[in-house]
Formats: sequence, C-alpha cells, structure tokens
Amino acid sequence: MSSLLAEHERIRILNDHLRCLHRGGMVVISRGIAAMRREVWAEVILAVARFEAFTPDNDPYGEHDCAVVDTGCKRHVAPLVRRMRLMWQESADR
Repeated sequence: MSSLLAEHERIRILNDHLRCLHRGGMVVISRGIAAMRREVWAEVILAVARFEAFTPDNDPYGEHDCAVVDTGCKRHVAPLVRRMRLMWQESADR
C-alpha cells in the first residue's frame, strides 16, 4: 500500500479544511446571502461547516466539493471551488 494519498483523498481533505475551518482557500458569500440579515450568514456558514451528508449520489468523486443545506425555509448550495484554492497556493509559492 502506498503512503501517498490518492488525488481525490487529498482534495477531500483540503475541501474539508476549507468547509469546516475556513483554511486553505477563500470563503465567499453570494449576493443572495449577503442581502440577508447577518444572523442568516452565520446560520448558513455553520450549516455548511457541519454538513456531513456526503453520499455517492451527491459526491460521486468523494471530494466533498459541494454541500446543499437547508436553513429555515431556504435551501442553499455551497460549492467549493478548487480553482480558487489552486490560485491561492500558486500566489503563496511566489
């Protein structure tokens, strides 16, 4: 067994760090969320951080790169964009 992580496992770990700890990337709030009360912001951010319902149906590559959460009467989709993380890593390497 190789000690190196498979690419999808490495991506999953990075995405989980971004989703749960806000590390390794940039957290961006959509215009729709930004137009809501700040209490809603906190509710959505916490719901995304706590999301664990990943299944083969909603996470076919096992990368934990999207979370769909319900808060109150609204449903929010939280995509984790790997490209943003790669741009951040590239600028940190320079």
